Amino acid sequence: MSIRAKYARKILSGEKKVEVRRMFSKKWKSSKVTIYASRPERSLVGEALIKDVVFDKPENIWRRFPDQIGCTKEEFDKYTASKNKVYAIVLEDVVPYWKSISIKEVSSLMKENLRPPQNYCNLDNNVKWADAVSLAASLQGV
Repeated sequence: MSIRAKYARKILSGEKKVEVRRMFSKKWKSSKVTIYASRPERSLVGEALIKDVVFDKPENIWRRFPDQIGCTKEEFDKYTASKNKVYAIVLEDVVPYWKSISIKEVSSLMKENLRPPQNYCNLDNNVKWADAVSLAASLQGV
């Protein structure tokens, strides 16, 4: 799952427990997710479990998770302005990698040109990224 670097760091520190997305799917509930911190980091930084996926009006999501979203109300309103409903992805069992691994490093080790997912990717449908995530986890001892 691609997450802006500043929010990925907040997830890893425990400050952010809910990731808000305009598009997602409830089918990922109870799935393990590898966190990719996008620019400027461009690195695999940790893992988490998707405890729940809530699909609701933005105002209800904010009311339910104000201290867990990791942004201001103004940032939240700006991000959700064009949507009647959004997804709140509740994360738990977050495991930060002891050393993040950049996409450049993983690409080099695998001898593949990896492109980060825009939002997220299903590893069942993407062998290159499945191998990259497996490699990153192995390097971490996870």
